[in-house]
Amino acid sequence: MILVATGLVLILFGAVSIRFPELICSLKKNDHPQWILLGSPSAHAFSKTIGVYSWVLEHGFESSQSNEVNAIGKRSLHRALFAKHALSIGVVLVLVGFVVALFGF
Repeated sequence: MILVATGLVLILFGAVSIRFPELICSLKKNDHPQWILLGSPSAHAFSKTIGVYSWVLEHGFESSQSNEVNAIGKRSLHRALFAKHALSIGVVLVLVGFVVALFGF
């Protein structure tokens, strides 16, 4: 059960790390066309941040003309990678925990 609990905590941390309010505000101010292409996400809403999350993981910020967006995008990439790895490891731990609990190892 400790594996399942640890996995759930990692999934929670990963999900919380998917928000990028500073990057979204910078995009809105400095690269408005790209902000519109990403679906005009709100800085503090979770609903449209998955598009920004995948855009950051694909290094989309590097195509921006704004130096501020590039700098914030590089910092956001570290957060996005943490979220990706935390979610992945959390899912693996939950699955392994259920298998261990099922077979009683």
